[in-house]
Amino acid sequence: KVKYAYVQFKDLLIPHSRFTWGLVKTYFGTVYEWDYTCMEKAPEDLYHAVSSTDYGLSLSGSFPGEYGEYAVFLLNGEGYRKTGRDVDLSPASGVHLRITPIHGITLGGSLIYEPPVDTLPYELYAAGVVKIRKDPVSITGEYLYTEENGEAKQGFMAMFFFNLKKLVKKDLQFVLRWDRWNEENLLFSGLNWYILRREKGKPGIVLQTAWERKPEKMKDRLMFQIRWEFATKI
Repeated sequence: KVKYAYVQFKDLLIPHSRFTWGLVKTYFGTVYEWDYTCMEKAPEDLYHAVSSTDYGLSLSGSFPGEYGEYAVFLLNGEGYRKTGRDVDLSPASGVHLRITPIHGITLGGSLIYEPPVDTLPYELYAAGVVKIRKDPVSITGEYLYTEENGEAKQGFMAMFFFNLKKLVKKDLQFVLRWDRWNEENLLFSGLNWYILRREKGKPGIVLQTAWERKPEKMKDRLMFQIRWEFATKI
């Protein structure tokens, strides 16, 4: 499946804006910016709430002075895996806002609403995000709420990153995460080793190890992977 395929116009009527049409990002919570620094999926993806990309159109942009970002969008509402006859008859509309009042602190909120159609009830998705960054520590908190098929669910994610480079002289990063979703918990701890970085500090080769536990289900999982990222201009 293709995940991104779109036409984009920049600075169309509004400075620092992007009008995008096609298979586009879903600007919601943390799913649209998830880079797998934590090996587990974003909460929206993991708990099957919102897909990271979808068919539709969006107007997004940033505020001057790096004070935040915004997005308004109209989407299929079924994610990038469904096309043709599977396209939803009731499109979803949404808004997204991130504000950085002071350097190192970001607050955000996202909302998606899908109206009822035939016998199906409306669907509602809401997320609130807090990010705090002060080297060598970074903290992300997210609250997630969904209403689907008349059933409401809610939960949160708390994620902590600690860069160890100054302590051990290696480009290492420690990761902790705690999710609670619909009365069930997920505990995660991991270690990232950035073996090679590209320009502007972007990851090139990353070795990742992690342990994950779901206490209520008595399930443990050990994970290991090597990520190799590259980019080139054609």
